[in-house]
Amino acid sequence: MKKEINLLPEKYRKMRQQNRLKILKITGMIIMAIFIIAIIYVPHFIINTLSNENVNIKDKLMKMKDISEYRIIRQQLERDLFRRQKIIEALKSKSNEWSKIINETFQNLPDGMTLISVYFTDGENLKISGEAQNYNLVAQFMVNLLKMDIISEVKPVSITQQENGLYGFEIICVIENGSEKYETE
Repeated sequence: MKKEINLLPEKYRKMRQQNRLKILKITGMIIMAIFIIAIIYVPHFIINTLSNENVNIKDKLMKMKDISEYRIIRQQLERDLFRRQKIIEALKSKSNEWSKIINETFQNLPDGMTLISVYFTDGENLKISGEAQNYNLVAQFMVNLLKMDIISEVKPVSITQQENGLYGFEIICVIENGSEKYETE
């Protein structure tokens, strides 16, 4: 190692050494201050950053939740719409079948009879009421109804002679297999 030869007077050497110590102390204090500031600021910075990310993630989750709820509601509405469409189709097909039954009933009506009402009682029975000129016409009408493929049984509820001389009647017709035959799947 080389030894340094210093020709400066002692006073200047001490001043130089003191200046170095001062610079070293100032540098150390600056480093210490930076370190303390970093210790205080960095956690706050990290906390703020994580807090902002947390808010962003919560917003995204809420949007995803809203989207998933929307999808669930949409699926429920689609199922409900499909179910309602099936009901509408079933009702359309039933109305066609019921109108065919009623038309066929009127076609089997003998001359000399009038129908007052024709309606379905519980989806399985057809209730017919009317007036006939004589008792035999009511019996003939019942036989004609039994010839229809859709009617399995004809039951007279009442046949009475009225004051005007006509026979008032009520008949219940049992529809074969009830309304199940006309249900759509």
